Parts: sequence; C-alpha cells; structure tokens
Amino acid sequence: MESYRGITKEIYEAKLNQYDSELQIIEDKLLRVDEVDKDFYVTAEYILQLAQQSSVLFKCSEHEERRLLVKTVLLNATWDGVSLCYDYKEPFNLLAEMNGSTVWGA
Repeated sequence: MESYRGITKEIYEAKLNQYDSELQIIEDKLLRVDEVDKDFYVTAEYILQLAQQSSVLFKCSEHEERRLLVKTVLLNATWDGVSLCYDYKEPFNLLAEMNGSTVWGA
C-alpha cells in the first residue's frame, strides 16, 4: 500500500469521491437558487407592468376582466355609494407606499 505523508491511496480516493459528491450537491443548489432568482425577477417584472398598465387595462376591459383586475390588486374593497374604500394586496401595497417616495431600497 503506497502512502504519501500518511495518506493512503484508498483514503485519498475515498475523500476525492466524498468531495466530488459534496461539490455536485452544492452545484445543484446553486442552480436552484439561480432558477428561483430568475423566477423572482420575471414575477416582479409582471407585477410592475400590471401596476403601470392597470388604468389602461381597466378602461378597455370587459366587466369580468375588470373584476379580476380589482380582485388581483385590491383587498377589502367596499363601496359606500359615494366612494370606494380599499387596501392594496401585497406586493401592490408596497408599490403604492413607494409611489412618490424619493427613498427606494432604503
């Protein structure tokens, strides 16, 4: 049995296989993180587009599409005969809060 500074060939190969397996697990996790990251940015882009286009979409939509748009964006919407009262659903509430704010990403 050959040995180099106290490490046998068998120990070296066992550790090499172990580290290769651990490296593969880490690389798989990184790929999943990248995929989640891409999904997040695609979703964020769609939300921003919806928020930017909501007025135009609402005006040119049929009643069912308007209902869906309101249901998607608003929470606890009520009509008292004079005015509409509502809260925004997440993440639209954050967009509404940041609208007009000069501090982004603080």
